[in-house]
Amino acid sequence: MMKNLKILSLLILVFTFFNASAQNCGYVDDFRKTVVDNGDSTSTYNFEIDVKTTSGGSKSVRMRIDCNSYLFESNECLKTGTSVITYYYGPYTLAHSVCNVSPSIIWTGHTNDKCGGATCIGETITLPVTMVDFNAVRTGQKVVLDWSTASEINNKGFEVYHSTDEIVWNKIGWVDGNGDSYNLNTYTFVHENPTEGQNFYQLKQIDFDGQFDFTSITYVRSIHDSKDKKISVFPNPFDNKISISGEFESIKVLSLSGKEVQVTIANKTIDTSNLLPGIYFIEATTESGVETIRVIK
Repeated sequence: MMKNLKILSLLILVFTFFNASAQNCGYVDDFRKTVVDNGDSTSTYNFEIDVKTTSGGSKSVRMRIDCNSYLFESNECLKTGTSVITYYYGPYTLAHSVCNVSPSIIWTGHTNDKCGGATCIGETITLPVTMVDFNAVRTGQKVVLDWSTASEINNKGFEVYHSTDEIVWNKIGWVDGNGDSYNLNTYTFVHENPTEGQNFYQLKQIDFDGQFDFTSITYVRSIHDSKDKKISVFPNPFDNKISISGEFESIKVLSLSGKEVQVTIANKTIDTSNLLPGIYFIEATTESGVETIRVIK
C-alpha cells in the first residue's frame, strides 16, 4: 500500500510539473552582466535582463539579483511581451568584499502581467565565467593568443582549438583556469606552427563538473606580420564618443557578453552617448584579420 502511495504521489508531481510548464508564462530569456574593476578596491556592476512570454500576451517575471547576500534588486516585477524586452540595472559601485562571488539572478514566471496568478516556472542563474576579450596576434612565425575573464566560478580551464576553414577544428592545447575567482585574470597561449593563410581560433571553457561553453572565433592571416596593430582608438576610458585611427573594412561595438550594440559610426567617430557605463569591445576587420580592442565607459 505504501509503495502504491509513493507511485501515486510521483505521478501527481510529474503531472503538476508538466501542467505548470505548459501554462502561458513569463520567463527570463537571457541574463548578462558587466563588472569594471575601478582600481580602488571597488567594482561597478551593470546588468541586462531579457524577458519574454511562452505563448503570447503580456505576462510577468518576479526577479531579484543578489551577490553574497547583497541584493542589487529585490522583488522586482517585470512585464513580458511576445518579443524580447530588455531591462537595464545599474550602475552599482560596491567594495570588493561586498560582492566577492559571481552575482546571480533568481526569478519566477507568472501567468498575468502583475506577478500574480499562478507561478509556472523559475530558475536561479549564475554566470560561471565572464569572458572579457579574446585576441590573436601574429608575432614572427608564431601566433600569440591572449584572453581575460572578469570573474570565474568552477572554471577548470580552456581547451584551445585551431582551424583553417572554420569547419574542421583541432585541439592544440590546454590552459588551466582559476576555479573560483573574482579578480580579472589574463591568459596566454602560443601557437608555434600556424599555417599560411588564415588561422582561426576558439576556446572551449570547461567547468569541473563537465559543463562547457565555446567562445567567439578570432583569426589572423599568417602571411602578414601583425605585430603592430593596424587600428587604435581614443580616448579610453571614453565618454560620449570614440575616435578611430587606421584603415579598416568594417567595425562594430560589442557588449561584454559579445552582443553587438547599436551605435552611430561616421567619419571614423563612434557616437557612444547611448551606452551605459561598462566594458565594451571595438571589433575591427582589417586586411590582416580581426582586431579587438577593449574600452571602458
